[in-house]
Amino acid sequence: RCSAKVNRVAHHRARGYSPSAKMAPTLSAPAFRPLPMLSSLQNLLTSFFHPDDAADAHSEAKLQLATAVLLFDVMRSDADTKDAERAQAMAVLRQRFGLSDEALAALMAQAEQTAVHANDYFSFTSLMNDQFTQAQKIQVVEFMWQVAYADGELDANEHHIISKVAGLLHVTHGEYIAAKMRAKEAALLAAQTNIAPERSS
Repeated sequence: RCSAKVNRVAHHRARGYSPSAKMAPTLSAPAFRPLPMLSSLQNLLTSFFHPDDAADAHSEAKLQLATAVLLFDVMRSDADTKDAERAQAMAVLRQRFGLSDEALAALMAQAEQTAVHANDYFSFTSLMNDQFTQAQKIQVVEFMWQVAYADGELDANEHHIISKVAGLLHVTHGEYIAAKMRAKEAALLAAQTNIAPERSS
């Protein structure tokens, strides 16, 4: 019997069979799953190198509102707000941001509400200091002068507001005066152009 058993074991080993194989089932490799930390890191890198367009649009909208609020404050600082001042404010906003009539009307309405409840100009000018170039900030000051000169009269309150905003925007005195002169000359030219047809008639 012992000889027969030895012969059977030798026969099975020759065929590649081992009695211990029944005790060692084959284990399949688990499917690969990215670690949550790695996934978060990938999202962070993606957001860093490819900024969200929605965030850019939101930043642009905030800049539009900040500019509109400053222009609106120049208008309301005048005891007698003229239609010419509002028209000039809308014209420069359309020129600067390329807005449609509908978007422009909505922006002006929002600017009016925001200006009434605003305590100071810092939140608006700090945004511009972060996002605008020096030339663009000088342009904002010039826009404010254009609104102030639109009715042909320069109010002391208008002068005070523009001077204060220019300081917050870090616009130099020379840049401030140059912007004022350009706005004044443009207002005079516009007035002469409007009067010319009446004289010829």
